[in-house]
Amino acid sequence: MAGTAVELSAQGAEVLVTVSDNGPGLDAEQRARVLARCAQGPAGHEHGAGSGLGLAIVARYVTLLGGRFALGPALQGPGLRASVWLVRADGE
Repeated sequence: MAGTAVELSAQGAEVLVTVSDNGPGLDAEQRARVLARCAQGPAGHEHGAGSGLGLAIVARYVTLLGGRFALGPALQGPGLRASVWLVRADGE
C-alpha cells in the first residue's frame, strides 16, 4: 500500500469505514494519547504539522452519532489504522 487507503464495508447493522496509512505508526500508548485535543504523535511534533485536533474531533462526532472509533496498527507494515463503525441508516 502506498500512501493512504480507505475501505468501506457493511457489517450487519453497521457500516465500517477504515482509513489506513503507511506512515511511522503509533504505539498503544501514543494511540490513546492522540485522542485528546491538541495531542500529537512524535512525527507531528518533529515536523510541526497539524494542531492535534483532527482525531479528537472525529472520535467525538462518531460518539455523538452513536458509533464507535478505534485506532490500531496498520494491518500490513508500519502505519496507522483508524476505524469508524456507524449504525446503517437503512436499519438493516
